[in-house]
Amino acid sequence: MARINNLFDLHKKRVAQISEDYKKLSVWYELKKPIGLKKDTVKIKTNSSFLNCKIEIDFNKNILFIKIEQNESDLNKLYKIFIVISYLLGNEITLFYLYKNFPYYDIPHYFNFGNYPFCFVNNKKLILEPKKVIENGYKLLCDRNTSFSRLVPFMLNINTISYSDVRFFAEFSLLEFLARKSLATNVIFSKEKDKKQLKEFSKEILDYINNKILEDKSEIFQNPILINKIKNILSAKQLNEKGNTKDRIVNYIEDFSSKDIQSYSEYVKDWNELRNKKGLAHGNILKSKSKREEKDELLKGQLHEFLSLIVFKEFIKN
Repeated sequence: MARINNLFDLHKKRVAQISEDYKKLSVWYELKKPIGLKKDTVKIKTNSSFLNCKIEIDFNKNILFIKIEQNESDLNKLYKIFIVISYLLGNEITLFYLYKNFPYYDIPHYFNFGNYPFCFVNNKKLILEPKKVIENGYKLLCDRNTSFSRLVPFMLNINTISYSDVRFFAEFSLLEFLARKSLATNVIFSKEKDKKQLKEFSKEILDYINNKILEDKSEIFQNPILINKIKNILSAKQLNEKGNTKDRIVNYIEDFSSKDIQSYSEYVKDWNELRNKKGLAHGNILKSKSKREEKDELLKGQLHEFLSLIVFKEFIKN
């Protein structure tokens, strides 16, 4: 059974199905109101040469029907199109399709991007410009270097879990991964002149310590693990790194050109503290003294908004 986060949406019909021959995707989705449309009904039939399929939209008040139809049998392509549609819809939806090796029952798969500030904008664009937004999303999803391809499939799965601590822990881990993989610089000095001076400085310190170790015969300096650790910490490479996880994440966030995205760097310290001291990390969630506060839930929501904003900014730019 799907774990639904929004109890107010339990009665709504939100399902999708891929046909047995893997040629057609059908989506039935009851939207929230209002979504910003000036008219109650919209009917669109169009062809996408890029996706080589027909796209049909039938919107009546708050009930949306989408049909994607292609000539060839291609489950992989229909599944990717569904991922794009699922992101644009935002909230919970269940996808059914048959497995070839288990042909007698449609297996349900649950998806939920989680409500986000610009969800209504994406709903509106999907209804009025289905060809454009589905094609854009598909291109982004197929490009491994985009935030869309990195974030959307993961977030659609993790946000089906009702337990907010698990969602937060997973999303923070995702942010850590993005910061490590970022093209943003993680060094203090980038100019060759500065790096050369730092290297000379590091050598002078290490030479001094090596001489000190030779002079001091105490037992503590006979420990090879300690000596290697000292040498590693004082190497030019280590000295030039900006530091820990928080520093890397702040650097990653502030490297975005968008001021809206950059503003979230102020939450990094609190996110890290929530993750390490109150969250799932290191078993801290088992501590009886670890209290839940209202601000903790707000911080979790702000992390989700931040990741959603990265995707949204990239999506509307294309």
